[in-house]
Amino acid sequence: MIQKWQFERGDGRYKHRWQRDEAGFQEQAGAYVGKCHSSIDVDVAAALLNAAG
Repeated sequence: MIQKWQFERGDGRYKHRWQRDEAGFQEQAGAYVGKCHSSIDVDVAAALLNAAG
């Protein structure tokens, strides 16, 4: 598979990260933010991005 997208977490970016090993939602500033499994690494995130579009 040819990868069109690359996942870059970025320094200090925690919006979609948490300590649980399950996906879910967390309320932040009155809005719900989707959270990914804590075990998802950069390769898995890139594969998901490329599979989606």
